[in-house]
Amino acid sequence: MSSSELTEAKEAGDVARAGSVRLDQVTHRYGRGGEAFTAVGPVDLTVPAGKFLVLVGASGCGKSTLLRLIAGFERPTHGSVRVSGSEPRPGETAGVVFQTPRLFPWRTVRGNVDLALRYAGVPRAQWPKRRAELVGRVGLEGTEKRRTWEISGGQQQRVAIARALAAENPLLLLDEPFAALDALTRERLQEDVRRVT
Repeated sequence: MSSSELTEAKEAGDVARAGSVRLDQVTHRYGRGGEAFTAVGPVDLTVPAGKFLVLVGASGCGKSTLLRLIAGFERPTHGSVRVSGSEPRPGETAGVVFQTPRLFPWRTVRGNVDLALRYAGVPRAQWPKRRAELVGRVGLEGTEKRRTWEISGGQQQRVAIARALAAENPLLLLDEPFAALDALTRERLQEDVRRVT
């Protein structure tokens, strides 16, 4: 086996590991015909499991589109996306936290986390223990009975992070979740995410 074949075999093994990401010639276009525009691509990218990766670019350059492709919310126009060696599936491939928390305001903190546990297939008998673990990981003990509109923006983002972690997906995608927060809250939550992941 040549050194290039060994490298390819090693990369193939890395890409199949839980949480690894591989994009091959990924392009994504919106619209049709003369109205179509390329939002992303072509992109080649390999991210080994267990690594942090930050996408940096100007507003509108396709960062959010790329995250939606990796999460499986959209399919690329061209190329392939693989997470843990397979095509991504929404809700199963990655936990995603968006710029705005996207919580259910009529539910409590507990209700929002429980909903994530339900859709993750966690047996109902395990919800209290798992919920306590998740709420504790994001530092929201004592808020479980409060509705999400009764807590601060930073706390709402923590609920969104707890929900994203509930399914124990191999990948966590953050789409500028701290952009609308004040500097102190943003810094604290960034440190919290590093700690809980």
